[in-house]
Amino acid sequence: MKTLRIFNTASLLHFTENDRVLSAQLLEMALSDMPVFFKKASESNTEQSPEDSARWIHKLKGVSGTTGADIIHHQSMELEEKLKSGTPASDEEFRLLGAAIESFCSNADVAAWIADV
Repeated sequence: MKTLRIFNTASLLHFTENDRVLSAQLLEMALSDMPVFFKKASESNTEQSPEDSARWIHKLKGVSGTTGADIIHHQSMELEEKLKSGTPASDEEFRLLGAAIESFCSNADVAAWIADV
């Protein structure tokens, strides 16, 4: 089984074809986009709109997959499938995803990666 990491630099470099400048730019965008996408998904879920919530989670899944945020990507994949089935997610599922996003956005390795360019 693949070990999930908070920040998978190999995955990030794969998507940017080893371009450190581009990878830093993607990370900066992700740090601003992920909390917004999460907030919109959470609000949609609270409003009993699983379709809208699934759309925001899909965006979060894409950003996290591209930037090497393995844990967020994995949680987003599972949550998106649930929401696509028309089932609202639980508060706990959103709490865990929110915690993963917070952990990624405040991760020292992510900040160092951006600062190192």
